[in-house]
Amino acid sequence: MPRNNRLTKEEIEEVLSKGRRSNFSLFSVSWLPNTEKTTKFAFVVSKKQYKQAVLRNKAKRRLRECARKTHFGPGKYIFFAKNTINEAIFSDLKKEVEKAGVELK
Repeated sequence: MPRNNRLTKEEIEEVLSKGRRSNFSLFSVSWLPNTEKTTKFAFVVSKKQYKQAVLRNKAKRRLRECARKTHFGPGKYIFFAKNTINEAIFSDLKKEVEKAGVELK
């Protein structure tokens, strides 16, 4: 994902303090509508859920790829992976992210 589509630390704090939160079966999303025409993302996988970095990175890669292929409206989005994300089939994850893209517009 290009650097201009990633959230900075300040933007992450802003989304967490002012944003809204939606829950889905494989992840939850904190989001804040954006007045600019940009869409920015951050992906979080807890060390408590997955001790091994390989599994955390896999979850983030899968989420990042699904978000890249799905159209989200202008805004700032933080995806928090749940502990079942790596066991899910990629097509199920993609459907959930697409569902989130539609609901969060």
